[in-house]
Amino acid sequence: MWMSNSTDNLPNANEILEFIQKLAPQDEIYPRQLMNLFSQYFGYGKLMFFPCMKEPIYRENQIRWAALSNAVIMNIDSSAMRRYSEHYFRLDIFAPSNITPEQRQMKFVRIKDIMPYERFEQTEYFKFLISIGCRYQSDLILKSPDGRILAYLAFFCTEEEGDFTDEQAELFSMLSDYISPLYYNSVCTSTHVSVYKMLDLMMGELAVGAALLDNRSMLLWANQKALEYGREFVHSEKDLILKNVFFIGEEQVPLQQLINEAGLRFLNERTLKLNSKLSGTFSFYSQSFPVQNVTGTTENRILIFIVKDDDEKNLVMSQVMMLLTTREREVLDLICLGISNKEIADQLNISLYTLRTHIANIYKKLGVDNKAALLVRMNRK
Repeated sequence: MWMSNSTDNLPNANEILEFIQKLAPQDEIYPRQLMNLFSQYFGYGKLMFFPCMKEPIYRENQIRWAALSNAVIMNIDSSAMRRYSEHYFRLDIFAPSNITPEQRQMKFVRIKDIMPYERFEQTEYFKFLISIGCRYQSDLILKSPDGRILAYLAFFCTEEEGDFTDEQAELFSMLSDYISPLYYNSVCTSTHVSVYKMLDLMMGELAVGAALLDNRSMLLWANQKALEYGREFVHSEKDLILKNVFFIGEEQVPLQQLINEAGLRFLNERTLKLNSKLSGTFSFYSQSFPVQNVTGTTENRILIFIVKDDDEKNLVMSQVMMLLTTREREVLDLICLGISNKEIADQLNISLYTLRTHIANIYKKLGVDNKAALLVRMNRK
C-alpha cells in the first residue's frame, strides 16, 4: 500500500496492475467505489469527489445538460465541508473557474502546476487545508470523451506525506484515462439523465418557464422559456452582481441570478413573487420532492414554474396538460362549456360517482375549491 508521496514509495507494478484489474470488468464506476479503491491500494485517507458537470452530456434537437451537485467525502469532517460549500469553494485554486485553459487540459493537477507553494501558503484557501490537518492537495480530473470536465477527485495530504512527485503525477494521469470513461458511463446511464430527457419532452416547449433546482436552489435543468426570462431579468438589472453561479454554464447564469434574487426559499414556500425594475413581476410556483442521486444518497429536488406578468393563463394551461389525465381533461372541457354533471356523465358514459371523483382530482391538481373558482382560473365563463 502506497502511504507516502516519495519516489521510493511508488506503488509497484503488481499493485498498479491489481488496481486496474479492479476497474477493468466494470462498465461504470461511482464516486464511493472509486474513493474506496484509492484508499485500499494507495493508502489515501482524505478524499473528496466533486462532480462539477453542468454542461451538455447528450445532444438531440437542442442543447441540454446534466448536473450532479453533491460532493462525496472520505474522512473529512462534515463541518469542514460545510465551510467549504459556504465559503472556500469560491477560493479553491483547483476550481474550473480559477484555473487556466491549459490547466484544464491536464489530467492531474498539483499546487505547483498552478502557483509556487510559497504563494499558495499566503492564500485564503490554504487555511481550509490546514483546518482539515493537511498541507497539500492534488486533483485527478475526469473528462468526457470530448474533453469536458466531469468531476474532480481531490487528494489531501499531510506535511509528512508530502506533495505528489512528478512520477506519481504521471502515474495518476495514466489512471485518469482508465477511470474517466467508466465515470462518464455512470453519469450517462444514471436516472438523472433520464429525468432531464423526460423534462425536455414534457416541459421543453411550455409557454411558461420551468426549471429544476437542487437542494441549494442551484439550477440543474430549465426549458427555453425559463432561460429567456433569465436573460430579460439580467438585462433589466444592470447593477446586479452575479453570485452563487459556480459551475453553471454561461447560458444558465442569467436564470440562476433570477432564482438567486427571488431568494433561496423554495423549500419553504410554494408561491412567491419578485418585482423587477424594468422586466415586470415574476411569479414562482414550486414543489419539492426527494430523489436518489448518483452517489447513492437522498436529496431534495425543487421543480419550479416561472410566470411573468399576465402569463397566468399559460401556467394554468401548462398545468392542465401536465397534471391532468386524458379523462380529467375531457371532464374539464365539458365543465367549461357549462354542461351539467349529469350531462357530462352521460356523454362520457361514466357514473356520477366516478365523475365527482374526476372533478375532485381536477380541483386538487389545479388548486381550486369549487366550480366557480375553476372557471375563473380557466379564464372562461
